[in-house]
Amino acid sequence: SSRLGQIPRALRVHRLRPLGASEGVLHSGDILLKVGNTFITCSMDIEYALDAWLERLKRCSDGEERSSTKRPFAETEAQAKGKAKAKAKAKARGKAKARSKSKAHAPNKRPAASTGGEQAGEASNAEEAGRLSITVFRNGAEHEVHVTPNILGSDEEQRILLWAGLVLRDAPSCLLDRCSGAATAVLAKMRPARGVLIQHVLGGSPADTREIPRLTFLLEVNGAPVKDLGEVLEAVSAATHSTPSAKTDGSCGGSGRQRQFIRLRLMDTHGGEHVRALQPDLVFFPTFDLTRESGRWECHRRDHC
Repeated sequence: SSRLGQIPRALRVHRLRPLGASEGVLHSGDILLKVGNTFITCSMDIEYALDAWLERLKRCSDGEERSSTKRPFAETEAQAKGKAKAKAKAKARGKAKARSKSKAHAPNKRPAASTGGEQAGEASNAEEAGRLSITVFRNGAEHEVHVTPNILGSDEEQRILLWAGLVLRDAPSCLLDRCSGAATAVLAKMRPARGVLIQHVLGGSPADTREIPRLTFLLEVNGAPVKDLGEVLEAVSAATHSTPSAKTDGSCGGSGRQRQFIRLRLMDTHGGEHVRALQPDLVFFPTFDLTRESGRWECHRRDHC
């Protein structure tokens, strides 16, 4: 039967998002049969399966039982309470008999501490709850694989860097869908970092005058490879102070000293590489490091860059 008017049909994996949770686990052309305990006949089934996985993950994180017992629809609350009381009484009688037997046969035996075992069991349960089983049809046979889905929030960005008119951030996951195989191969070598993306270029800035394109990846600063914003700050600071003739006070006229050129190696989403050189202007376009903490943004000026 269909869900919300959707016609039941087989769903096939068309393309895998680069650097995603399913990369290397699912293959292009796989036919989805089951996700968790849900048979897949339409796209809504995948959403229901992921909802069930999230509920199981929440129960496990809260210390509750991972697998809940399903109550028959015809069962009333009074019947359920009666069954629960009967089970509790039977369990109490069983424990009483076990205690009496243990006292008779081993009166001096102390109960063994099971705190470590219980903690290890809870940890393994949490790890198992985070994995999602997927059954696919591949090469004429069924295969079961396991993935750990990524939970992406709307406020995943925690840091932004402004330097020489460039607005830099960690490459977002959504942009990886637009990258070619060559670009993805370069970014994959940076794991666990995601690479540095030029999100925007401020008008009239040193980066704008050198026609540095937006939505490109920053790979090197003066020959130093960069994988995240922290490495960008270190490379820029080293490049700024590497030449004695470079201005250290950030002034832009009258002293006769010329600002230093810094060479950047860039890569577009198609894997093509570009080289640009710019002169930072610390007076009109200083370096700002924006960080998000406890839901609020804080701005710090980096004068040494």
